Amino acid sequence: MSEPHDLEDIARRARDLVDACDAVNQTAMFLNRGLSPRTVKALMDHGVDAPERLLSMSEPELRRITGIWDASVKEIQAYKAAFGPGGKWPGGSVRPMLAKRL
Repeated sequence: MSEPHDLEDIARRARDLVDACDAVNQTAMFLNRGLSPRTVKALMDHGVDAPERLLSMSEPELRRITGIWDASVKEIQAYKAAFGPGGKWPGGSVRPMLAKRL
């Protein structure tokens, strides 16, 4: 039978693993959107937890986010052009992977 400290260590490691999985799941939504990891981190640190939220944000709003600089704004503008209304993907916000099936 395990010692109490072993069970505590197992529980701590399990919590750490769950936290790591949550972080991966959150950033996965930003994959294939043309956003750099630095931009994604700045957005998530600011509470932007889904790329679709960017579609309604103005450039001044974006520039007020700590860690968003000119390069990040250009990435976001390209994302909005591709995935927003009138974007090159069918349906505007349809992901490229799904667009290939349409």
